[in-house]
Order: sequence, then C-alpha cells, then structure tokens
Amino acid sequence: MPQVIEWINPSPEDIIWKYPDETITWGAQLIVKEMEAAVFFRDGKAYDVFGPGRHAMTTANLPLL
Repeated sequence: MPQVIEWINPSPEDIIWKYPDETITWGAQLIVKEMEAAVFFRDGKAYDVFGPGRHAMTTANLPLL
C-alpha cells in the first residue's frame, strides 16, 4: 500500500501543517483538499506547489525525491 500524505482534521485556527515524517517514498499519494495547497520545501527553499486533487509523488513531478 502506498504512503498517503493528507492533512486530517485541521482546526479552524490552523493555517499551516508540517508533515511529521521527513521520508516520502516514491509513488506516495498526496491528497490536497479544496482551498488547500501543498508546498514542498527542502533546505529552506520551496520546490513545488500542488493544488487540490490526488497526486502520485514521482521524480517526474517532484525532482527532489
């Protein structure tokens, strides 16, 4: 089963969430809900932004993997 990255149960006061695991495996599924954006950072630099939808994490769409 692929790794799933999803922000579950945000509170009304939350505006940002950091995924707790630094390891993201090839083929992981990123789920971004409406009114959300997922931003991938490495070494303090933003590398990619994903909008709403289900995204499979591969080197084609996220070269830092």
